[in-house]
Order: sequence, then structure tokens, then C-alpha cells
Amino acid sequence: MAFLQQYHNFKKRQVNLIKKTQVTFEKQNKKLVELQAEKTEIIAHIKEEAKKLGVVIKQKERTVKQLTEKEKALKVKLTKQEKAREQLNNDIEKLIYAELKEERAENRTSKGIKSPKITTAEKAVAENFLAKKGSLPMPVNGKIVGKFGLRIHTEANNTKTESPGIDIATSPNSSVAVVHDGKVVRAFFQPEFQHIVLVQHGDYFTLYSNLKSVVVKKGTILKTGDIIGKVGTQNGKTELHFQIWQNSSKINPEEWLK
Repeated sequence: MAFLQQYHNFKKRQVNLIKKTQVTFEKQNKKLVELQAEKTEIIAHIKEEAKKLGVVIKQKERTVKQLTEKEKALKVKLTKQEKAREQLNNDIEKLIYAELKEERAENRTSKGIKSPKITTAEKAVAENFLAKKGSLPMPVNGKIVGKFGLRIHTEANNTKTESPGIDIATSPNSSVAVVHDGKVVRAFFQPEFQHIVLVQHGDYFTLYSNLKSVVVKKGTILKTGDIIGKVGTQNGKTELHFQIWQNSSKINPEEWLK
């Protein structure tokens, strides 16, 4: 009987051990299944994120490519504008010299080179213009958005250009007025700058470009505030380009306007 009792107890312990082992196994198996599910979810999430990242990378690559192409196109445009500006400057210098030479008596310098001599009337006009330095009216209602001299274009890999004047942003179809009494030397057209008007004030000259239309011509006598034309719009920008010259030297218009 003692043996049977021991055997019975042994069997009972074995059954309990098997049950505990089974419970432990089931718990571990459940945990393993949960871990496997979590792992699958994480892998799926990583794949999804990688897919999204791939899309973002491709989008950024396209953006970089577009910006690079835009930058190259802008540099080409700036180079073209710079050449056109240099040509315009040369043309203006020739026009100014020709106008001064035509109006003034010629004398010879010590080197024997003919040089225009300022007349009394022109001297008076020039002195009056000079007296207005810092108080000349704006040629158009607006805001100066482009400075005289060196300009650095950050959007075109810091390309540098030299501006002989200032740019004034204004409303479409705005009227442009002459800043001082004077006479129209020339009104002409260039594709890059649209209509251009050059006005003489003694040995000072003012230039107005990017006009879509003009109402003056060579020889027109003007009073301060007289309308010479209307501002044009190019590439979505309505801006007047304005310059001041003293003989063949370009000077900063901002120092003259009030």
C-alpha cells in the first residue's frame, strides 16, 4: 500500500509538472507569436518608411535637378542681360558725347584732341540740377528694389553683375515723369530694355528704361513732372530702370532722389 501511495503521489507530481510545463510553454508560445507579430509589424513599418523615404529622396533629387537647371538658366539670362547692359552703356556714352559735341563749340585740348566745351546756358541748367541733389522727385511711384553698382545674385550661385542704375518696382501701367527740366536727347527701343528715353539737363543726363510706351521724341522740351511714358512689365515684374549720368560718368541715383 505504501508503494501504491508513493506511485500515486509521483503520478500526481508528474501531472502537475506537465500542466505547469504546458502552461509555461503556452505562455512562451503566445509571447513568441506576439513577438513574431510585432516583428512583422516593425518590418512592414520599416519597409513603408523606406518606401516613403525613397519617394522623398526622388522628390528631393528632382527638386535639386530643377533648381540646378533654373540656376543655369538664370546665369545665362544674367550674362545676356549684362552684355546687353554693356552695349546700352556704350550706346548712351556715344549719344551723350554726340549731343554735347553737337551743341557746344569745340576747342582743342593740350593733346590736340577735340573736346566739347560747356555753354553758359548748359552750365546754368547743370548747376540747377546739381542744386537739387537729394531732392529730385521719384520718376515713378514705387519702391527701389535694385541698387546701383555691384549686385550679387544668390539665386544664381552668387553671380555678380554691375548695375549702372536703380530699379523701382511699381504698379502696372504706371506713368513715368521726368525728374527735372530738360530736353529729350533720344527715345528708342531695345528688346532687352523695351522703350528707353534719354533726357539732358546741361551736362547731366537721366535715363528711363523698361517703358512699354513713350509720349516724347528727340528734341521734346520737358518740365519737372512731365509724363514721358508708361512702365512696362517683363517676366511678371513691373519695374522702371533709372540712371543718372554726368557727362560719361554714371552716378548713384539714390543719392539724388528724395
